[in-house]
Amino acid sequence: MGLTFAIATAAIAQPPAPDSRLLRASGRFVDTTVGFWEMHSQPEFAKTPTLAELTRAAPREAAVDFSLSFNCAVRTNGSLSDCRPIYGSPDSIDKAALVRALAPLYRLSRASAALAHDQAYRLTIDVALDAVDSYGMPKECHPPFCMIEGATPPPPPPPIHDPVLAAALARTRACFDPAWERWGTLRFAAEKALRDRSGRPATDEDRRLALDYVHSRHAIVACIADLRATARLLPLDATDSKSVQGAIDGMTSSYEGQTRYELAILIGLLDPAAAKVEASIQ
Repeated sequence: MGLTFAIATAAIAQPPAPDSRLLRASGRFVDTTVGFWEMHSQPEFAKTPTLAELTRAAPREAAVDFSLSFNCAVRTNGSLSDCRPIYGSPDSIDKAALVRALAPLYRLSRASAALAHDQAYRLTIDVALDAVDSYGMPKECHPPFCMIEGATPPPPPPPIHDPVLAAALARTRACFDPAWERWGTLRFAAEKALRDRSGRPATDEDRRLALDYVHSRHAIVACIADLRATARLLPLDATDSKSVQGAIDGMTSSYEGQTRYELAILIGLLDPAAAKVEASIQ
């Protein structure tokens, strides 16, 4: 997907000591009911995590520098639910564990929580734990995004040498792109049906929208299966192996963590009472 985010961070009051580590974050509302991810102004946080809190909650995950982006629903009290990872770097981090540790440590102000509820906004948070120099700048920028404006994005992967693998990658991209577009279209249709129904009994059209949306995810997975199978069969050199794994990681990260959200949409469309129970245990 090759996305690079440049997120402005707040100024540091006092320059940190050399080789210290800082936990930085930025948030933005997104509207998923309009047929695309419409970005909105930054929300106001009443509480954000400190490095000490993250270390207590997830000592293993806090032991290494990372960049992470995740998306959540906002409860009326400002806390977060239905949180799922979007991107993370380096590859070795446990994105799901970091989201579980970080999400409870954020809380929006009452005004921002009310706005999110009224407008059906979700919240995307970009957070990075960085070793910094004496000027407060990260010593390293982890792909797939950088947390500092002006940072140089990572270089593109080198071209694939093996012609069979290159052809498999081309087939996968030709399959993935339209499948991804269809998945997004069906997702927004299902979300809109859930939002507009307002407690009325589910119709056959509601059921069709929900099931079409869930099934569309399987098409995305199927697109990547051909590339995975080809890569396993070929004796790849280190460069080709890294390139194809990077392509697979980029595509799988596009839908990673969606299963629970898909289930919530399906339950909400078919049984509002069950949806309330599902939300209460998140």
